[in-house]
Amino acid sequence: MLVFATGCRAGADDEMVPPTRTITASPSPPTVTAPTRVPVGHGKVSTSSVVWAQENTLHVGARRFDLSPRRVDSFVVVRGGVFFIDRGAVWFTDLVRVRDTGLRGVTRLTTTRDHSAMRVELSAGSGPSSVHAYNVLDGASTSPGNATPATTADRLGTSVQVRLAPERSDLNPATPAPAAQARLGPGQFGVVGGDGEPLMAFVSATKVRVPLAGVVGDGFELVRWTTGSTFFGLARAGAKPLATISCDLETRRCTTLGRVVAGRLLVFESGT
Repeated sequence: MLVFATGCRAGADDEMVPPTRTITASPSPPTVTAPTRVPVGHGKVSTSSVVWAQENTLHVGARRFDLSPRRVDSFVVVRGGVFFIDRGAVWFTDLVRVRDTGLRGVTRLTTTRDHSAMRVELSAGSGPSSVHAYNVLDGASTSPGNATPATTADRLGTSVQVRLAPERSDLNPATPAPAAQARLGPGQFGVVGGDGEPLMAFVSATKVRVPLAGVVGDGFELVRWTTGSTFFGLARAGAKPLATISCDLETRRCTTLGRVVAGRLLVFESGT
């Protein structure tokens, strides 16, 4: 999970910011034990959606949803909705309403690589911690053994060092370019700049750069590959978070989905 509370000015044109939709929260039932079933839904969110949050505002693509009075401390994306932690309690939203799952004392949420199951880690204060798991298609509890969390490599790709080929084939520099840390995606592309360096994309087999239009900022932090040719992450201006951007290497274009609001806690999906 990436968490930032750094101050910066977004500089976005208010007329370009989509309206925020307020979602009504359902009352909280007085539950103290882990339930045998959690809510599920069929909202307009998929496991390849670009999702991020700042306090009570959930961003899905370029859309914004107001979850007040709830806030988002951590979350996972599943088919049809988002599970999120608010002060140790887990809630579910299908982007229409917010429902209480009955889970309390939760310290961590994760999903499997295929997002079919959610793993929930609970702390019982001075007592032993426990782990529970749920099938996110029907909400039924399942064995934690069926909910192995996705790894960093599943989300970011394989970590490698590469020397990118010159952008012009007629150049043959006497000093080869230094090796750069990169991530190879699940398809034919890779990305340099996953740790605050300027964003560069390349073809994995040839190490030839892929020019990208629409890149903002002077630094980038990769959050997740969504397909073999698309990914999203955090654009930076210096050391400050600037905006969430999504890039398509087939069309060679990046899109700014939302500016980061200065001074507000910034959260990406748990495990990224």
